[in-house]
Amino acid sequence: MPKPQAANRLRTHGHFDKLSPFDRLRTHGHFDKLSANGSSEHARALVPIKTITMDYLTLKTIHQTAVALSFTGFFARGLGALLGAAWVQRRPAKTLPHIVDSVLLLSAIAMVWMMRVNPATMPWLTAKIIGLLIYIGLGMLALKPGRPLAVRAAAWVAALATIAYIVSVGFSKNPWGFLALL
Repeated sequence: MPKPQAANRLRTHGHFDKLSPFDRLRTHGHFDKLSANGSSEHARALVPIKTITMDYLTLKTIHQTAVALSFTGFFARGLGALLGAAWVQRRPAKTLPHIVDSVLLLSAIAMVWMMRVNPATMPWLTAKIIGLLIYIGLGMLALKPGRPLAVRAAAWVAALATIAYIVSVGFSKNPWGFLALL
């Protein structure tokens, strides 16, 4: 933890706003309230930084919502692609899945980070990651135009089954997921 005089030196020279959020917290969570002209010498009041913390349950809800949206979107796009719908090739149908899947992946990474776990030491988490890689490969095959319709349909159904497997692993915390019931 830096010495208080170092934090004060940063505040009085106006460099505190250039610190990372982590460094701001290390300097006692305060920053100068700058005046309208941006000069820190005119304002001496210290205002605490308002940190935004997200609890695990909120993050898990975001993750599960993103899973539902991703599944619904993949189901609709796959069905549309197999039926030859033109909307599947339009920009929104190609862009929105990337946004949803980014939220999905980032929330998963954040949950793992919050739990402070190594995925390699948790077999069910490793199984979900392997399932995700298989799902991505099958999804690319199912949605890629130019492949035979039967191959794309089989890949789409297999990708849907893989999503079901990943979700079942997540709920059961068992690397076999629903396959343990067979």
